This record gives sequence, structure tokens and C-alpha cells, in this order.
Amino acid sequence: MITEGQLLRLQYQLEPLSAWAQLTPAHWEVPTAPGKWNARLHLAHLACYQQLFMHRVRAIAAGGAGTLSRYKAEEDPAWAAWQLKPIKNLVEEIQADRDALLIQLRALAPHEQAATATHALLGEMHLGGWVEFFLLHEAHHLLTVLKMVRAGRL
Repeated sequence: MITEGQLLRLQYQLEPLSAWAQLTPAHWEVPTAPGKWNARLHLAHLACYQQLFMHRVRAIAAGGAGTLSRYKAEEDPAWAAWQLKPIKNLVEEIQADRDALLIQLRALAPHEQAATATHALLGEMHLGGWVEFFLLHEAHHLLTVLKMVRAGRL
């Protein structure tokens, strides 16, 4: 089951974006180590993955998800377009999609929340487990951006 605590975390976890969005676009493009994403690409990944997650929630709730493969941005045909979006658009889209995700999750019936799908690495999880995974994955990327901000790279 999806907990109220998870819904609250989903509602408020993106709060740092409003402060970070005030940084100039050039700040978001500061290069990092070779082969690593800059801050804008981390945000683009979160925006892209959130839309994928919304599709996964629908599939899991409908009972037809089965085993879901691990997501790799570099293998996603949509990733190329996300990489080109400016920060302002990414922030607007991620926040609008978050509102839609919260509505989607709150509307699920108990039997839909109890539906399961199998993650290739983590095994079978009900929707509450998938939401927890989503939150922790997102938090990891937000922490990475925060480290960039605090290290003076932004």
C-alpha cells in the first residue's frame, strides 16, 4: 500500500527546485567529470523518469506489468529530447507532472495499490514499494545536485 508519508514526500521532495531554478542557465551547464552528468542533465533525467514512472504506475495498477526492466536513460529514445530542454522548462514540467502523479496515486483503489510488478534487480514489489523506490532514486539525484551546488560548481 502507498502510505500517507510517501505521498507527503512526493508532494514536498522537489521544494529545493524553486531555489535552484533561480540559478543562471550557465550554472547548470558546469562540466563535471568526463562521462558524468552536469546538474541540468540530472534534472532532465528526473523529469523524464517521472513520466516513465507514471506509465509504470498505470501498468502495475492494471495488473499487466509483469517484470519491468531497469531504466537506463541512454537507452531511452526520449532521452535525447529531454537533454536539450532548458532548466525553466524542466522545472515547470517536473512540477506539473508531480501534481499529476499525486492525483494519479491518490485515486488508486486499494486493490490497485496492492498490485505488483517485478523489478529486474529488486524483485517483486507492490505499488507502495515502487513509490518508495521512485522516491529514493529521485532523492539520490537531488542529493547529487545539492553536492554540486554546495561544492561551488553551481
